[in-house]
Amino acid sequence: FSDSNFIGDKATSKSTYGYLYKLASRPISWKTKRATTIALSTLEAETNGLTEAIRKVQWIIGLFSKLHRPIDYPITLYGDN
Repeated sequence: FSDSNFIGDKATSKSTYGYLYKLASRPISWKTKRATTIALSTLEAETNGLTEAIRKVQWIIGLFSKLHRPIDYPITLYGDN
């Protein structure tokens, strides 16, 4: 799951994004963070949040591969926009 908030911080005009990954219905990784740059649109804020979520899932896939438990099925990422 991924979600972003366009201009979440009124003082800095920076967006906030977050994601949550589950395995067998249990959370295995999550993060909430204020963006380092100012998004100029809701689309840009959502895209930046999804990009961070995709980077994390790539890391998780690599971790499982190193543990000799490769993920050989599609991973669905839900984005709220």
